[in-house]
Parts: sequence; C-alpha cells; structure tokens
Amino acid sequence: MKMALKLGLHSLSRLWQKGPQPSQSLFDSISLLLLGGTFFAIGVTTLAGYWMVRNLTLDKLKDQALTRVQHAGHEIDDWLASRLTELDTIANTSVIRSLDWTTAEPYLQLEQDRLLDFHMFIYAKADGSYYTTKAGLAKTNIRDRRYFQRAMAGQHIVGNPVISRSTGIRQINIAVPIWSTFPLPRTALSPERQAVRLRSLAALGLPANPNLKAYPIGVLSGAMTVQRVSEVVSKIAIEPGSYAFAIDSQGIPIADPNQLLISHSKSLLVSADPTLSTLARSMVALRRGVKRLKLKGQWVYVVYLPLNEADWSLAFVIPQQRLEAPLNSLNLLAASIGMSATFAACLIVLDILRRGQIEQALRQSEEQLRVFVENTPAAVAVLDRDMRYLLTSRRWLTDYRLKSQNLIGRSHYEIFPTLPDRWKEIHQKCLQGAIESCEEDSFQWVDGTDEWLKWEIRPWHDRTGAVGGIIMFTEIITARKQAEKQVQQSLQEKDLLLQEIHHRVKNNLQVVCSLLSLQAGYITDQASLAVFREGQSRVRTMALIHEKLYRSNDLAKTDFAQYVYDLITELFHSYGINPEIVSLKIHIRNVMLGIDTAIPCGLILNELVSNALKYAFPAGRRGNIVIYLRQGRQGEYLLSVSDDGVGIPDDLDFRETRSLGLTLVCTFVAQLRGRIDLDRRNGTTFKISFPISQLETRD
Repeated sequence: MKMALKLGLHSLSRLWQKGPQPSQSLFDSISLLLLGGTFFAIGVTTLAGYWMVRNLTLDKLKDQALTRVQHAGHEIDDWLASRLTELDTIANTSVIRSLDWTTAEPYLQLEQDRLLDFHMFIYAKADGSYYTTKAGLAKTNIRDRRYFQRAMAGQHIVGNPVISRSTGIRQINIAVPIWSTFPLPRTALSPERQAVRLRSLAALGLPANPNLKAYPIGVLSGAMTVQRVSEVVSKIAIEPGSYAFAIDSQGIPIADPNQLLISHSKSLLVSADPTLSTLARSMVALRRGVKRLKLKGQWVYVVYLPLNEADWSLAFVIPQQRLEAPLNSLNLLAASIGMSATFAACLIVLDILRRGQIEQALRQSEEQLRVFVENTPAAVAVLDRDMRYLLTSRRWLTDYRLKSQNLIGRSHYEIFPTLPDRWKEIHQKCLQGAIESCEEDSFQWVDGTDEWLKWEIRPWHDRTGAVGGIIMFTEIITARKQAEKQVQQSLQEKDLLLQEIHHRVKNNLQVVCSLLSLQAGYITDQASLAVFREGQSRVRTMALIHEKLYRSNDLAKTDFAQYVYDLITELFHSYGINPEIVSLKIHIRNVMLGIDTAIPCGLILNELVSNALKYAFPAGRRGNIVIYLRQGRQGEYLLSVSDDGVGIPDDLDFRETRSLGLTLVCTFVAQLRGRIDLDRRNGTTFKISFPISQLETRD
C-alpha cells in the first residue's frame, strides 16, 4: 500500500532529525525497537499484498475491456463467415457454374431479394469481365482487384472496403471461387449407398466421378455496405468519453461512429499524431494487446485485436480514470490499514529516540536503529548527501548481490559504476527535497540481464532541518510479474479456446443445416422432405445451444429460458403458425444448464412442441402451448409441455410407438436419468423429471 510506504519511510527520515533521550533500560529499548520493527514489517507486507491485489484487479479490468472487443469481433466474424457460407453455397450450384449470365441472372436476383445483407452480386469470368445484378454487363474489368485475384487462386476472401466502379457506393466485397466441378473424396461405399450418391450427384448437376480435379473458372462476389460493421463497433463504447473504431489492412478506418479520426479515405498510418500512427501499425500487423497511451492530450487505455475472417482490426479507447475507477475503494482501504500499522510503528520508534540526550544513549539508539534497518524484511539503504552508505538492510545486500562487500562509507556510484544518468538525476532531485517513486522500473545488471523493481526514494533531514541524505526502498518484482503474466495468459487462453470450440461447433452445425436445406430443394417426395426438415430442426436445436454458450459470459452454462424462447419461436416460424391462433406461454426463470443437460432438454422440447404444432390444432383450431421448468422439492428439475388440442388417443402407448419423435423423447429422458409421464386430461401434457447436475445452479 502506497500510504504505508510513505509513512514508514517518512518515519525513518525523521529518526536522523531528532536526538535520542535517556532510556529506562536496555531491555526496554530493545523491546520497543522489536515492536516497531514488527509493525513496520506488517506495513511493508501489507503494501506488497496491496500492489499484488491492485495489479490483479487492474489486469481483470483490462481483460473485461478486451472481452468486450472480442465479443464485437466475434459478432463481425460470425456475420462475415455466414455471408461467405451463403455465397459459397450459391457459387457451387450448377446454375452459377454454367457461367451463363442469362441463366444465372434470375437466380441471383432471387438470392439478392432473399439475402438482405447483399445489395449486389458480381458475377465474374476468369478474364475479369463481369456482370452485376444492378447494371448487367459492366464496361470495366476487375482483374486488378485483389479480392478477384485471390478468389481465382481458390481462396475465400473478404476485401477491404472500396468504392464500387459500377454503383459509386463504398462497399465490402466478399468473394469465393466458382469451381469447375465439386470434388468429393473417395470412400468405400456399399453398392446401395453408391447408388444413392450417384442419384444425389445427378440431382445437384454434379459429375459422377468424385475424383475429377476442380479448378476455379470464375468468381462470385457479394457487395455489402459497412453499416453492419459500424453498428457493432458503436456498441463497444458505452462509457462517457470512450469510443471505438475499426481499420482495414491499409490502416483506413472502416467504422468510426464518433467521427473522432481523420477522413475514411486517409490511412491512420500517415497520421500526424505519432502515437496514433504507431497504434495503427500494430493493428495493421494484426497484433492484439492493451496499451496505456496519450491520445488527443488525454491518458487512455487502448484495447485492440484483429478479426479472423478479414485482415481488419478493432480498437476500443477508454479514459484511464474511467477504467481504473473500481480501484478507488481499494486504494482508500489500503491507505487506512497501512496508516494504522505505520503510525503505530512510528510512535514506538520515536519514543525510543526521544529517551536519550547523552552520548551513550545516542550510541545505543543508533545501534538499535542499525539492527532495525539491517533486519527489516525489505531492501532499504540510507545514504548521506555524498551518496555514501550509512546503513543497509540485509535484504538490500541479498537483492543486489553484495553480501561479500562492506558498503558502509563507500559511494553508491562506486558500487554501481554503470548506473544510468537518469538514476543520478533522480538522486539529485531527492537531495533537493523531492520524493520520487515508481511502480515498475527496469534495472540492468553488469552481465546484461534485467530485473523489474518497485522503488521509492525520499530525503531524510538532520536536526537543523536540512537534507542529510536519502533513504531508498526497493523491491524486486520480476518473479511475481512473470507468474502473474503466466497465470493471466493461461486463463485467457483457456477462455479463448472454449469460445473457439463453441464457435466452430456452431459454424459446422450451421453448415450441416445449409447442406440439408440445399439437398431438400431437390426432394419432391413430401414424406422424405418432412424427414429432412425434422433432421434439420434437430441439428439447429443443437447449434443454438453452442451459439448461446459462445455468447455467454459463463462458458459452462447457458440461460435456458432465453434458449427455449428462441428455439420455440423458430419452430413457430418454421411451421408457419400464427401466434394469434396458437399462443405460447413459457414459465422458466433463472435456470442455468450445462451443455450435457441443455442439448437433451432442447431436443425433447423440439420433438414435443413440433408434434403439438403438427397434430394438436387441426383445421385452424385455436389453442395454447405451455412450457414449465422449475426445481422440485426433491432436488430435481420438473419439465412439462402441455397443449389443449385434440389430444393423443387413449390406445396409443407413447413408449412403444413407431414414431421417431416420441422414441427420441424417451431416449433423451433416459439419457438425463429421468422419468416421463403422460396426462391425457384437457389435451396432452408430458411431465418429465430429472436430477440436477452438480455443475448447474439456480439463481
């Protein structure tokens, strides 16, 4: 604690100013001295603890700001990844691979109406000639566009925002290659499955030979405005005085909601502000970090990190006093504790020094003071005006590798001949009466190795009030800084890994949903189509869980109420149910479920609600669907799904039915180690109970 350090060193400086008074006995003096040393040691120890807690708290505050930027980055990445997936799906249809604009144009117009994020599609051939859904055949050529070149090399690319040559709109072009064919890996299949594959390939317009080598024959590009990026960036900064921005790979701002930077046509790399240009170089190099900088005359913290899907970078700027505001209460508490301990130590030491007025008492007090300084558990050195050593603690000798040397009377600059001039300037300031300190500073040994120090230097005064020399207090914090950095890095890497896992699983499941949707477009048999749709719904149910966990602050559990609302709303939309005819009531409150419980519960709700929507309300019949989830008295969860529809026939045993949906429900209930009952009164009510996992809590 900083206040304890100031009072402790101030007390030592006063010891040289006042002469001692006669003591009652040698035993009494030594006892008081030991008590004083004990209180001083408590103050120093508390100071060390304070700095550790303060640094950890500050690191946590920085991590919170970094997490906010990461969430924004993931949101933009998700948006870009989804658009690339949509574009890639379109590009690999037989209509697009034909490279016939008259055939492709109606299809692209329909896709443009469906996919609202794209305001224009660019359909380019290998020679750089292209068509757009806005103007048809373009008079210009895009061979010089970097996104076209990279897409023709077989890459999926998100380009920097550019001014469109055909529309004059500043837009983001994302591009994917149009392949000559769609290659499939060689796998050993049974004759029956081989026949199914051949029929599917024929329905998609793909060649029967899966080993045919594919190559890019053109590029399909989608143009989007930068509005979505600006909206996400503007949500990062919510504190007064803070702001956020994004730049592309050339250092040009993509989004600057507060208009605090230069014009978007000029790169920040050539900014007149050297601090801003240095920051821009780090961002263009796709580095990440948290820095304390002085921008526009104000000390701020800047959090910056790159995106995954594009060569862009986000930055969040927050005033220093705003970020460090939670530390104010900690500083006050530390100051009060340190002041109490140091004040008690000072009173005891001053009482000893006032006792003696004769030479013998003075020598005894000086000896006691020497013992105190030498044995204090801190690196302390007392020097005179000529920077010669008067006293040192044993910790000082240990920390600076001086155990074999006698320092008393020798010059500090003789002991450290390579001491930088800046240290000599600090010493001279303190000899003039100044008090200097530093929370973190580097110190280099003769062999070139570095240490990290925390130090404070203040003058001490003689009996006349003149400065008699200086007192130096230092602490080597190298090991602690390395340990703290390693712990924080490990925690951050773990959280990022879990987020990335959920993110990738969610993306993969979305790809599966897209493939199922694409395949369903070629199925004419309604029964088979229904099977595809139900399978797609189940995959979407699992993907939604990973989406919730990915966006949750708690990577182990998800808010099940919000998940159920999103899931059932999607089912109503999928089945085209008018909520004014069939109403939905969800009674779930403050329930957090882990992924092992949430996925089976979500799939159970998917099957039961889907059955109700398909069969419970025929011919436009009005009704209600009610979902309950609460904690029972026996330490278990009670889940019920009920509807007031036509009901299930009395002769139907849902446990033995051939229905795949009800079979899956029973399987998932068994997986949860629960039980299920059916109430046929007033419609249909399924009641399910299952034990609460130790990893799940209810707020």
